[in-house]
Amino acid sequence: METKPTKMKTTNLEVKKVRYFKTNRGVGYQCKTNYDGVEILNDGNGGSTYLEGKYSELKSLKLHTKTEWELEKIINKFENKQKQLKAKQRKLKTTKMKTYLCKEGRETFTIKAKDRNEAEELAQIYNAIVIKQLKSTKTN
Repeated sequence: METKPTKMKTTNLEVKKVRYFKTNRGVGYQCKTNYDGVEILNDGNGGSTYLEGKYSELKSLKLHTKTEWELEKIINKFENKQKQLKAKQRKLKTTKMKTYLCKEGRETFTIKAKDRNEAEELAQIYNAIVIKQLKSTKTN
């Protein structure tokens, strides 16, 4: 009787967090991944980048065959995502905002928004109306 080989589950290893640290010979790093107990490490002493975790788990996830260059590529993908996210956040911070005077009952207050439509949406949260635009400011 012929037995079929067990099919190993395939995996998409992703970095979720990186911690860098200085060493006498350079910079090392520890990367948390999307798998509990599996990390990508480099001790910063001139050695290779490698996976750390239970061998049985690494093997069952088909991670034990990852080369140093594949691991570096996974780290680079994470770092590029982080750079793009930071650039997007910087762009949002420098978006030109306008200040609108709003009124709810007898009270008046101001809201910062990109445009009048956004100001009206925000004012609705407080059951308020937008009276007028006061001035334009740049947020830092």
